[in-house]
Amino acid sequence: MVRGARKAIAVGVAVAVACGLQKHLNFVPGPRHAAPVAAAAASMMMAPAAFADEIGDAAKKLGDASYSFAKEVDWNNGIFLQAPGKFQPLEALKAIDKMIEMGAAADPKLLKDAAEAHHKAIGSISGPNGVTSRADWDAVNAAIGRVVASVPKAKVMAVYDSVTAITDPGVPAYMKSLVNGPDAEKAYQGFLEFKDVVEKNQVATASAPAVVPSGDKIGEAAKALSDASYPFIKDIDWLSDIYLKPLPGKTAPETLKAIDKMIVMGAKMDGNLLKAAAEAHHKAIGSIDATGVTSAADYEAVNAAIGRLVASVPKTTVMDVYNSMAGVVDSSVPNNLFSKVNPLDAVAAAKGFYTFKDVVEASQPVESLFTCCNPVVECIGQIAQIREMEHVNARKALAVGVAVAVACGLQKHLNFVPGPRHAAPVAAAAASMMMAPAAFADEIGDAAKKLGDASYSFAKEVDWNNGIFLQAPGKFQPLEALKAIDKMIEMGAAADPKLLKDAAEAHHKAIGSISGPNGVTSRADWDAVNAAIGRVVASVPKAKVMAVYDSVKAITDPGVPAYMKSLVNGPDAEKAYQGFLEFKDVVEKNQVATASAPAVVPSGDKIGEAAKALSDASYPFIKDIDWLSDIYLKPLPGKTAPETLKAIDKMIVMGAKMDGNLLKAAAEAHHKAIGSIDATGVTSAADYEAVNAAIGHLVASVPKTTVMDVYNSMAGVVDSSVPNNLFSKVNPLDAVAAAKGFYTFKDVVEVDTGFSVIVGLCIACWYFDWFSVRKTTGVERLSRWLRAREIAVVVFELDDVMCCRSRGDRGVSLFQLEDYFAGISQDFAEVAPALARRGYFLAVVIRGFHPANREEKSSPSRWWRKEVAEEAKDEFVDGPELARKLIARRCPDALPSFQAISTTQDRKVDGSSLEDAMQQIAKEYRVPARRMVLFTASNAFEQDGQDKTWTGIHVPNPKEGFRHDDYQLPTSLDEGYLTLLPAVLEQAWGFVAKRL
Repeated sequence: MVRGARKAIAVGVAVAVACGLQKHLNFVPGPRHAAPVAAAAASMMMAPAAFADEIGDAAKKLGDASYSFAKEVDWNNGIFLQAPGKFQPLEALKAIDKMIEMGAAADPKLLKDAAEAHHKAIGSISGPNGVTSRADWDAVNAAIGRVVASVPKAKVMAVYDSVTAITDPGVPAYMKSLVNGPDAEKAYQGFLEFKDVVEKNQVATASAPAVVPSGDKIGEAAKALSDASYPFIKDIDWLSDIYLKPLPGKTAPETLKAIDKMIVMGAKMDGNLLKAAAEAHHKAIGSIDATGVTSAADYEAVNAAIGRLVASVPKTTVMDVYNSMAGVVDSSVPNNLFSKVNPLDAVAAAKGFYTFKDVVEASQPVESLFTCCNPVVECIGQIAQIREMEHVNARKALAVGVAVAVACGLQKHLNFVPGPRHAAPVAAAAASMMMAPAAFADEIGDAAKKLGDASYSFAKEVDWNNGIFLQAPGKFQPLEALKAIDKMIEMGAAADPKLLKDAAEAHHKAIGSISGPNGVTSRADWDAVNAAIGRVVASVPKAKVMAVYDSVKAITDPGVPAYMKSLVNGPDAEKAYQGFLEFKDVVEKNQVATASAPAVVPSGDKIGEAAKALSDASYPFIKDIDWLSDIYLKPLPGKTAPETLKAIDKMIVMGAKMDGNLLKAAAEAHHKAIGSIDATGVTSAADYEAVNAAIGHLVASVPKTTVMDVYNSMAGVVDSSVPNNLFSKVNPLDAVAAAKGFYTFKDVVEVDTGFSVIVGLCIACWYFDWFSVRKTTGVERLSRWLRAREIAVVVFELDDVMCCRSRGDRGVSLFQLEDYFAGISQDFAEVAPALARRGYFLAVVIRGFHPANREEKSSPSRWWRKEVAEEAKDEFVDGPELARKLIARRCPDALPSFQAISTTQDRKVDGSSLEDAMQQIAKEYRVPARRMVLFTASNAFEQDGQDKTWTGIHVPNPKEGFRHDDYQLPTSLDEGYLTLLPAVLEQAWGFVAKRL
């Protein structure tokens, strides 16, 4: 676009474009839309009107007068990108607005013709100065002449006047000094003659406004995108001069190739939608505030307009723009921009954008929309799914040795999965593998019925919803547990793929017949599942089955069997165990001697190539993760076992539809990857790549609807606070790179098969990999209330809430610190880390003096900070320092989440209040006050909070501090259960440990 204006010799407009477009980004509310907007602008700034060839003839005369001058101009000179005077972003924006108005008034057909002329001219550029051919020079000038003639003179002059206002008076003379003076004069005279011809043919009135679509899916999606990303838009410094900086490491010819792709895209856009997008941008500029941010409504309108515009262009054309821009933008650029905004806002914006992109893609004429950048690490997870699914499979088997292996080992399944984003397909694979039977005579089926006779009473006594199944069966040993998981994977890989599918379908059916408070399946399905698992085991050599048993036994505490037996009726357990032994003998009798052949691994395909790119992009992120943390044993909040089981059922269905050979190949790739993990639980780069490729092939073998069923069901059981918490634990730039690589990989898998990959399951399940069942605690009750109210920041007052010891007038003396720390509220020490793990922001408010002195109107404590602070600072600790020391001593895991600590004095002293303190914290965290809650014991609570927008909760017992039993939440919530699925028949483990 800039190049086109220069070649017109319309020096004033050229400077306007060169200057104005430098700040183009400042008015575009969503920078991710730069490519289509650039293409649109490229078209608009060069559009001619369909007049008689008078303008064409005049353009040839202009060429005679100006081409010598054109060849002298160094079109590759970076001076054209500098502001033509003082840096005035908002004033430059006014000039850009006038250009957009001019483009919107032009004839859309002529915009297309002019864009095509520029595209052709770029193709004939040669020489060191980057000038086009004489023929194309004439054609471009004619095209621009027709553009100008299709717009009323007033709008053209508005562009000229606005650019003049931001151009230094010395610019023309300086620019003339860079070329041959006489040639410049000759060119100028030719331009004046050309201008007169254009003006003679100029229209008197602008074309009609665009017809703006409404009520369509793109409009609805634009609203969702705008709601999700507007906070991110407000984070950006639109008035920065960073947009004038050159892209590092690229020459003008290289960059011009990318611009050419935008012009081609602009030429293919629907004319009416192009006009509508320009009008939407013009309106949005009219509502910008002092920071350069448009209104939320106009931002939404711009997003909708751009979405419709892109949807009018074939996917290949859009992707040409994306790929060409990716080639000229250094990787340091997005990292630098990302560092300047709130990463959580960027993640939310990215998530919204990708949903929007899918809607636009569905409306595209040929394929899909751009697969642009993505700051959101949101497909990290679904590891919990793996474990959950395998729990269901195992628990219904009564194969207790394997069951305990699943219960224990799968808790640490995440530690060996190099790419957590692939957990869902792996989960489905694992689900199938852990239940696979072999196709034997009905001897195993008959034995399963006998087992049912002996064990179903026992099965009905087991509380399958009990969270005990999710606890490690002994000391927490992640790497040892990983060895057990590896043996399970080996066992699954050795099983008959057809029988894996049959067993998955049996489990799916069994889930459908679950009833009663304990979550037990029907007798018929109980028998069918046991038979299926028996056939699985019989299809695997005995040595591999026993390897699972031995590895699980090694990590199981000897006291577990007796304890598990104590939870059920002893005689029923004994009877079930005897039935299991008989069943085991029948299975062993039918057991194969050798494993099936290894899988045939695909190679040299597009998915393999894409897996390499994904692995290169995401391996640093994988190394950031603490795979050996016990965080994966933490409960997933707010969902019951039946709710979660529905999601697991979708995974099982997905596993049943996977290609058998590819399922085996994925298991073998994971087994190999486990063999190369280091002391931190990270596999080698090569094995990580192999796992990604295997999962890509696996997902590509499943219909899109099935994959999306898994995604949607898991999205329904994952709390929205999880992604933020996970994101805070890794390097955000590594996460961004990983996510971007994943989305490119996802598109390759989708295109290669016609099916979709599970895209970005809210970082979530990776964190809450394990669930538990227990009566709602105070922490859970509060957490549920916070979620229901969409609270983001939880604030505690230091005095009488966090701690019930007196600070004194000068704070706490150094020798009394330990006594002070002993006064911390135990419930606070519990709730702070719990809320931090759930992703909440935490803060502290410290009153200016201790509440015990508030009624003493002459109390010197009001003034001590000013009078004795210097002498006290070496002997006493107070204020934020005291709060941090208290938190670090009693709940250190929560300290990083306390990023805001505010102090205030009583309103009677200096007018400050709790409201002031809360507003300070809101500003610090950049959240609205309505999403904040304060726990306070202050006597001035009602007074200080009388105009508050935040929620206040009174802690009534200063002698005890914060206690769940004391405070009242503004609204009540029913107590419930946080659950994970029933997993396995560990109750019988005591018997199997001795006899299997």
